[in-house]
Amino acid sequence: MLSSLWGVLAGVAMSGIYLFAMNLVRSQEASSLIESRDLIGLMGRVTVAIPPDGLGEVSCTVKAQVTRRLARSRTRQAIPEGALVRITDVQGDVVLVEQIS
Repeated sequence: MLSSLWGVLAGVAMSGIYLFAMNLVRSQEASSLIESRDLIGLMGRVTVAIPPDGLGEVSCTVKAQVTRRLARSRTRQAIPEGALVRITDVQGDVVLVEQIS
């Protein structure tokens, strides 16, 4: 009976140590998910020219990853390929940008 009690106590103790170690490892993980709010305020470069009332493409780095997003000019003016822009808002899958002078 005594050895069974020691076995149960040892099992509970080992389970506690295991759970503590797994929580410690999980808290050190970084998320690579890019959310819309992560993009606002970032600077990027136009990779496909943005026409006055159309869509182009912007490339920027967020969370150590390069991401490309469809982009529209916030001021509805054309932005040439290679221009530096700042992301001001996100509407669905499209980012609104303004050219940096």
